[in-house]
Amino acid sequence: MRTPLTSIRGALVLVEQMLPKLIPEKALRVVQMAQKNTARLILLVNDILDFEKLHANKVNFKFTIVDLNEEIAKAIELNATYALDRQVRLKAVSRQPKRCR
Repeated sequence: MRTPLTSIRGALVLVEQMLPKLIPEKALRVVQMAQKNTARLILLVNDILDFEKLHANKVNFKFTIVDLNEEIAKAIELNATYALDRQVRLKAVSRQPKRCR
């Protein structure tokens, strides 16, 4: 599963790097969004594979501290296209530094 996704992502990276001046800005944004969504799909596949490992009791956890504001900002950015399609506005409410384990 990972190999085809990695190939697609690599091709999108090449298009973004080699053709930014040759394709319209709107098309470049579409390529960039496809690249981000491919990365998300790779993460999803990895999560599914991790879940299978968890189910088989073959997982070691590594807990780290993360900035919730950064994670929320990433989630909003990654879902911006879906929000626009559904005419929904995504907005983070609190900007106070929060750390969570």
